Amino acid sequence: MLRVFNYAGIIDVEIPCFKTLNNYLLKKEIRPYLQKLMILTSDLFSSIERYMATDATGIATNCYSSWYSIRIKRESEKRDHLMVHISVGTKSNVVAAIDIRTHKGEDNVIFRSHVKQVGERFDIDEWSGDKMYLTRENCDAVVEIGATPWLKIKSNTISRAKGSTSWKKMVQCFNEEPEVANQKYHRRSNVESTNSSKKRKCGSSVSSRLPTAQINEELLSWVGYNFSLIPRAKYEFEIEPDFIAATNSAFQWNLFYT
Repeated sequence: MLRVFNYAGIIDVEIPCFKTLNNYLLKKEIRPYLQKLMILTSDLFSSIERYMATDATGIATNCYSSWYSIRIKRESEKRDHLMVHISVGTKSNVVAAIDIRTHKGEDNVIFRSHVKQVGERFDIDEWSGDKMYLTRENCDAVVEIGATPWLKIKSNTISRAKGSTSWKKMVQCFNEEPEVANQKYHRRSNVESTNSSKKRKCGSSVSSRLPTAQINEELLSWVGYNFSLIPRAKYEFEIEPDFIAATNSAFQWNLFYT
């Protein structure tokens, strides 16, 4: 229709390509800006969030990987997934840190990265996570930002410190006061609620086929999820959103981000 109006002389504009939005998803350069939007929307809740929790979820793609299975003696095919790690404020369910990858692994590296990022912007009292993140290094990282770790222990977990007093205190509390420890740990259930809410609002799969576009598409959907919480900030927590000054400070240095 725009082309018809342009041809008829009713308007005189340069009409963008119909794939303009898809073309931008293919650019790695937009990812820092999407990350900054995550920070901008989550920092709105920094005055009320004192408890954080981390978890991972899978996001389906339209791509499939195939391999030859020796067990069944034929080629098998399986749908590829993105791995999304999120750290969530358990009061508002806002996503304060996110990591999206096309492969599994480096869970503990991602966890410590989230702790460091969030610790610079939020004043956190406690941080919970499941057995996936159960390491002494993760406990120490949480303590370094002034918070208490509550990572679910395994049946054979021992309290030997090995240089980590935070690990020893945490494991001893799970063993000696399981009701108290489990109550604190189960704040992590809010992450499950966040994953479910996002998938219902913004979808549980991506349509892009190339890895860069898949990650950008999924990150964009999480930005949309965080924006959907802004009315809750205003009407439930009485936080008045003011993005003008925050946007200027958030994006000023990001022009030089690499």
